[in-house]
Amino acid sequence: MFLPEFTITTKVLNSIAKAEYARSIIENTAILQTWQNQLTKDAKTDTIFAGLQTEGINLGYETVKKYVYELSNQSPIPELASFVNAYKAASELAVNNDLQEQDIKYLARIILTDVLPRTRQNSYRSIELQNRIRPEEVLAEITEFVDWLNTREAREEHPIIVSAITKFTILNISPIDQFNNWISSLLCKLVLNTRNYSFKNWLSLEDSFYKDRDEIDLLTNEIGVNSDYTQVLEYFSEQLADRALNLGEQVKLLAKDTKVAKVSGRTKLTERQQNILAYLQDYGILQNKDFPALFPKISEDSVLRDLKTLIDAGLIVKSGSTKSSRYELK
Repeated sequence: MFLPEFTITTKVLNSIAKAEYARSIIENTAILQTWQNQLTKDAKTDTIFAGLQTEGINLGYETVKKYVYELSNQSPIPELASFVNAYKAASELAVNNDLQEQDIKYLARIILTDVLPRTRQNSYRSIELQNRIRPEEVLAEITEFVDWLNTREAREEHPIIVSAITKFTILNISPIDQFNNWISSLLCKLVLNTRNYSFKNWLSLEDSFYKDRDEIDLLTNEIGVNSDYTQVLEYFSEQLADRALNLGEQVKLLAKDTKVAKVSGRTKLTERQQNILAYLQDYGILQNKDFPALFPKISEDSVLRDLKTLIDAGLIVKSGSTKSSRYELK
């Protein structure tokens, strides 16, 4: 029977208090829809980029970003496509109130699609890993963990506590042949989301996990020996609180921009026009050849009319003519 041992220390309580304060700001501060969309996409990009790095896959940030933003339909490697698909699947699973063993296997299959042979995509780990349980014990350990996760005790525990235990328990079990860091992060995020602790999906923790991967490995090995999660909770809650506070400050700055936007009338812009501004903020320049990637189902004439509206509003400037035109923020 899985029954994690831990002590809620003063350090953990302080971190949770900071996270709650930041969450209140993030949940209750009004910002423009275009900024909301941007924060969601940025968190997704940051998470997938750092997740790939943690697994030893080095792709440029802009390459990941263009694929996540659907500005490129072609994934340069199968792992990027599978990581993006698994992220989406985890978000969809979060609609449910609980996590089942078959959900973990479902995520594993998506992660391993086009990476491992088909016969190994729908099963748990088949190889020995140093400092991890034996392959034949994986199913039983996963089942016991999921049973605990759905107990009344776990449901009444603070979401940060449960998500930390989830992250490091899955790492300790290492249920699949590859990419156990990634599946542990997805399940950690899923647990936060199912407990209404998503920070509007604007928060990414994966960069911390990548930078601290040696410390995470040590913490994982320790719980494999003594089953005490106290140090895990202190580490995880501190990282989440720091990231949440930084996000809260970012949201407050965007709220100021929102007030200026309301005064200047920018909130009257259509969603497509706001997306054009967001693209220019990211990439600096928009050209006619970029239209199909940015708006795949919209005619060029419609996009040109939106650009003229933005030019007339004094928000962007145009240089060049016809197909060689370039648009930039003013």
